[in-house]
Amino acid sequence: MKLNLFAIICLTLGLGASAAADSVKMGERLFQVETVYLTPVTAVGWNEPILLGRKISMADFRRGSEGAAVISRAVWQGHFGKVSAVGRLVHVNEYPYRIVGIADEASEEGRGAKIWLTRHK
Repeated sequence: MKLNLFAIICLTLGLGASAAADSVKMGERLFQVETVYLTPVTAVGWNEPILLGRKISMADFRRGSEGAAVISRAVWQGHFGKVSAVGRLVHVNEYPYRIVGIADEASEEGRGAKIWLTRHK
């Protein structure tokens, strides 16, 4: 895995994103999926290509804002089929997040990550 200077600085300062396998509920379906919790710092440098919708932005971290999620193409197609998932709610460990985008996990950076989230406040 290649790290850019931004990623190296974030990891050195302890500002990196954290990954976990979490319990996710979409509609009535409950499943385990790898999640990556982004911080405001790591969200700025996050370069995952977006297929639909948008990336997680700084506005998603403002106090009082709803949690934001970007799901991978595999999660989208496996759980929504051809129906758009952007704008729908997903619950991760019982916290609600609004799906703002769908990522193309085919890039090297996104391998293994299935849902990217803002840290819950």
